[in-house]
Amino acid sequence: MSLRLITFNLLFFIGACSHSQNHFNLNIFQNSLTTISKDYQSCDSVECIQNMLLKLTELDQEIRNYIIKLPQNRAGTFTKIQSFEAKKCKITKNIHNKIGGWPKISVYGKSTVNQYWLLVQHCDQDVLFQKQMLQKMQPLLDKKEALSKNYAYLEDRIAVNEKKEQKYGTQVRYSSEKKVWEPLPLLNPKKVDDYRKSIGLKTLKSYLDEISQVYAYKEKELN
Repeated sequence: MSLRLITFNLLFFIGACSHSQNHFNLNIFQNSLTTISKDYQSCDSVECIQNMLLKLTELDQEIRNYIIKLPQNRAGTFTKIQSFEAKKCKITKNIHNKIGGWPKISVYGKSTVNQYWLLVQHCDQDVLFQKQMLQKMQPLLDKKEALSKNYAYLEDRIAVNEKKEQKYGTQVRYSSEKKVWEPLPLLNPKKVDDYRKSIGLKTLKSYLDEISQVYAYKEKELN
């Protein structure tokens, strides 16, 4: 899956901290990531982990806003970005080791749990880690210590990464031929809205309409 395709989850992450810049410098991103990589080693308290995840999420969003602005032929830059993604995922895994599992809402709060989910969601170079996190999230759902929407997005992400059909239709692509946004292959197109409703998601049509509106706004913003 291309980086350009996977960027669009960021547009629909509620509560993510995005600080896009007109001229984002990759060196700034690299330096920030290096600083975080050093800082997390002495990070043990809940507050410290919350701050660390917030900083990582901000970088995650900034680099994706940067990616959106890149021309398709910047292969060298995309290679560097993939390297950054791998480093960011490694830090996320190390933070997971400090937490000792999926962060609980009662301990870390919804915002931090959402931030952690987003970072795991973007660890596309390590699907095994994504699958491990999905398993650790599952038993927390009934206890209201994890968010079912996050579970659905991650389950779909893993399916797409493994070239399988997705259940909830959260992963999408733009069809240049049809000029519309459409879901990647679905497990059961007739039941997808039932699946979505069961976890509090809008209908697939409403979701795709929202994506079209946000993308149109982004295009206007970049021109």
